[in-house]
Amino acid sequence: MQKLYLAFLLILCGTVANAQINGPDTVCLGTPVNFTTSYNAKTYAWAPDTIYTSTMGMSATKVLQKGDLEQPRGMVIKPEAGNYYGFVVENDGELIRMDFGSNPTSTPSTTNLGDLGGVLGDSCIGLDIAQDGGSWYGFITRNKRLIRLNFGSSLTNTPTATVVTSPLAYGYQITLVKFNSEWLGFVANRFGFGGNNIARLDFGNSLTNVPTMTTISTFGAVNAPVNFSLFNDNGAWYMLVVNLGNGNLTRFSFSTNLKNNSPAAISLGNPNNRLFNPRAISIIADENDLYALITNESSRVTKVSFKNGITNTPTATDLGKFSIDGSKIAFTSTLWHNNQLYMFGSSYGDTCIYRYNNIYSLPANSQTALANNGFSQTMNKKGLQTVTLHCDQGLTSGPRSFSKEVFVVDAVRIAIKQWGDTLYASGTPCDKYVWRFNNVEIPGAEDDTLIPTQEGIYSVTGSISTCSDISTFQYFSVGVNGVANTQSLDVFPNPSTGLVNIKVNGIKTANANIKCYNMLGTLVAVKEATAVNGTVNTTLDMSALPKGTYHISLQTADGSRVAKQVVLQ
Repeated sequence: MQKLYLAFLLILCGTVANAQINGPDTVCLGTPVNFTTSYNAKTYAWAPDTIYTSTMGMSATKVLQKGDLEQPRGMVIKPEAGNYYGFVVENDGELIRMDFGSNPTSTPSTTNLGDLGGVLGDSCIGLDIAQDGGSWYGFITRNKRLIRLNFGSSLTNTPTATVVTSPLAYGYQITLVKFNSEWLGFVANRFGFGGNNIARLDFGNSLTNVPTMTTISTFGAVNAPVNFSLFNDNGAWYMLVVNLGNGNLTRFSFSTNLKNNSPAAISLGNPNNRLFNPRAISIIADENDLYALITNESSRVTKVSFKNGITNTPTATDLGKFSIDGSKIAFTSTLWHNNQLYMFGSSYGDTCIYRYNNIYSLPANSQTALANNGFSQTMNKKGLQTVTLHCDQGLTSGPRSFSKEVFVVDAVRIAIKQWGDTLYASGTPCDKYVWRFNNVEIPGAEDDTLIPTQEGIYSVTGSISTCSDISTFQYFSVGVNGVANTQSLDVFPNPSTGLVNIKVNGIKTANANIKCYNMLGTLVAVKEATAVNGTVNTTLDMSALPKGTYHISLQTADGSRVAKQVVLQ
């Protein structure tokens, strides 16, 4: 029954494990385990537990203020070669680079890269940067224009700027995303001729191409859209849009095709009336909750929760201002550092860059990294354990969370017992058994019991995943009918360094034959003994034999036989 229960438990573990995390379903206690994922993401955060997000510990810190900046609008932060670089485009047409070094929570130095040869100008608002084919490219929306920045192989270079197309309508936000093998860009066109919509830019297989633009049919569901975030739910794509015009939230449903020109659009209204002229949005996902953090013109941050599904009716909570007054956090950018998720916001209202702390915290033995789709963890707690993976948390390309359950087995312990003519492996119930006779595997012997066919050394290896144990047994066809016979043979000292004493009572014949076998079943020593008053009391010199485990058997003239195992040190 124990074996069947364990087998059912292991099947259950395999069923609930998320297929996006590759790794064993069952491991032995103390075993280092490697986990990987095939999910393509920009950031990976692994935790050896089920981790749920909380906004209770959030706080805000001013990173830069007026003097370093003038009119900060679009902002993005990217890591490269162990360092972090932030870029801010200013409304008057200047590009500012922030150099954080290896610690994105430090105060950055700033470099004004200027208007890049006059290509930038008034009304520069949206900004996103992506790496494609070893080079970095940035895109800025300037009123009706789309401007491409070419940084070359490093973000420390001053980029060249080129106007690549101009069919926008006062484009606010731009987000780049890789869909299958194609690069797509999405733009929130706030207003103007042809505005009040979401546009899609199709770059094809390279960001160096001139994109074609398609206006996504929204059926009047948006009203002065200024920011959005994408979310992928098991292959189905959704977009949450914040509207400055009516202060509402809109959800687009693209199904599995992010190039769907007519997604289903639903106005979610103003959940619980907690949106106050919403400006920027970031989506956070775990296995317990899915929520959006929305910054407002009033400096307040709103948490909009969808529970465990983006199609659910949302509820909203006002998280407060975090000591930020008079601000308009128009754009946000998230990143991981030291197992914590941070969110940076640009405020053109009070000319600052803010950092929101403790958006999401993982345990100390977790691992957060870029482009690291693997995780190694030693499983030191027995029982059912969970490994959690968070991908692209807070990024506008859409976060995902996965988990995998692993059953951690304590050390396997088995021992061969004999009952009548059957050998059975007692101890820990295992999911696999391998029987051997004289060290040769017995084909088809895969159960916890075996009926031996000849005398010799039998062994069984029982295993659960990588955890295993082996037991050996000297089998005789007659004479050993139960444990009592084996108990009547006294071999001491045990373990021994060479000379062992052998004593057995109740011998009915005068002569007895003592044989010693190694673990391969080979006879390595023989001695004749004589019983005095029904007792054999003799010694066997094993000092010339290699260290190891041996089986000693005593057989009398009437065929009675007893055996015992001895360890030679």
